Amino acid sequence: MENSTGTPFALMKGMQAVDLRRLASVGTEMRYHPAPLAVLKADMGANFEIYLEVKTAAGRRYVLYKSRDYDLTKERREYLLEQGFKTLYVTEEDLHAYYGYIERTVGTVLASEATPPREKLQIIYQATSSLMQHLFERSDSPVLLRSNQKMVVHSIEYLASDLRHLRSMVSLFVLDYSLFHHSVNVAAISIGTALAMGFRPGPELEQLGHGFLFHDIGKNRLPLRILRKSGPLTPDEIIEMRQHPHHGVLQMQRHQNIATSALDVIRHHHEKLTGEGYPDHLARHEIELAVRVCTVADIFDALTSHRCYKRAVSGYDALKLMRERMKSELDDDCILALISLLAPS
Repeated sequence: MENSTGTPFALMKGMQAVDLRRLASVGTEMRYHPAPLAVLKADMGANFEIYLEVKTAAGRRYVLYKSRDYDLTKERREYLLEQGFKTLYVTEEDLHAYYGYIERTVGTVLASEATPPREKLQIIYQATSSLMQHLFERSDSPVLLRSNQKMVVHSIEYLASDLRHLRSMVSLFVLDYSLFHHSVNVAAISIGTALAMGFRPGPELEQLGHGFLFHDIGKNRLPLRILRKSGPLTPDEIIEMRQHPHHGVLQMQRHQNIATSALDVIRHHHEKLTGEGYPDHLARHEIELAVRVCTVADIFDALTSHRCYKRAVSGYDALKLMRERMKSELDDDCILALISLLAPS
């Protein structure tokens, strides 16, 4: 067998002795969920099973690397890095333990002076991306929602400590579009822009951060044929696509700890200052500043990401286009704040 990077698997260093009957039964009958290696730190109580994705003649399979009885040691983690593994996997059964691990450990790692700044950004970005990928599949989970909300707090705290961190975080963005990466990108850009425009860290910005992060959650109710379509949408498909803010509000308002301000961002992030946006065709004075911030971040990330129907443009070209061709639709103060954050110092 080979690992996902093509490295011969055979007898991998660091694998615990496991029940061979269990190992032989591992395959595709269980559901496996991605867990970035960057957020799995050594000797911090990873008390859940960890699997590796490997290639065989029969296709991809998942092989148990660490059982619940053992922690992920420094030696085992370093070996995975050496072999080129970036993503590990946990089972459906262990998801709550995995979420709890992230909640428990990320704050500790971020607070440590021994953790380099870029590694802290990677942890925030990859942990939030992983949690959001799961939330798109199970938006009714209060445990998963709380874990994502905790990552909003970490993001605000770290970006507020030095707004130059946003430029570094943007350099980590995954440019190939996915709903969950887009959600994290928009949240980071929106939080940084809001801080630059005078919002202060605290409960109000945290609640808005929930709206930024969950702004597109309603797209999990749209058919894949629309989300993955490479050509222009038909008029009927456009109508269906424009239902996603409504779907998002319906899902998130079921949670008691989602504020009205967050729901406002989710519902109105496609409104335009000209009154021609959707779903409510709000007039300029009816669109809250936080919504305007999110709209700018959403469009910026959409322009700078690769889609199946278009290539990404540079950040400079995206901002230039937004100021020149969308000037009447977008809040120019929000664009200028974003420019100040991303411009070379």
